Amino acid sequence: MKPRQPAAAVGQVRIIGGKWRNTKLPVPLSPGLRPSSDRVRETLFNWLMPRLGGARVLDLFAGSGALGLEAVSRGAAQATLVERDPALSRQLRESVARLGAQDQIAVVQADALQAAAAGRTAGGYRVRRSAVCRWVVGGRDGGAAPASGA
Repeated sequence: MKPRQPAAAVGQVRIIGGKWRNTKLPVPLSPGLRPSSDRVRETLFNWLMPRLGGARVLDLFAGSGALGLEAVSRGAAQATLVERDPALSRQLRESVARLGAQDQIAVVQADALQAAAAGRTAGGYRVRRSAVCRWVVGGRDGGAAPASGA
């Protein structure tokens, strides 16, 4: 008899608002991965709502993708999710496909710090080395300042 292969450990993240409200998406369990809690995302998006409609969102260190997916669910025009872990990137692509959002959400498998240090941009965003942060709203034509205030 063949030994049973253990199932891949999978958690989940829930989109809490917008067009995909209450949608649960699988997230591989990965050391160090801590998806943003519902409460944190609710507070963040309460602050961002006046600027979110039609925005282009860059989610560096995307992990579960909770922030970028939530932003598009709530009205952002586009999101680019940057994640270096291949398994997490693969799951993000599957989640984007499940939501039918391939035309709005791009997943980039890359190291966000190296991309920022090299001055590379993703989707036309300006990535300032002095202000690398988890969340940036805006892009080439302006938009909200990075969370660090830089």
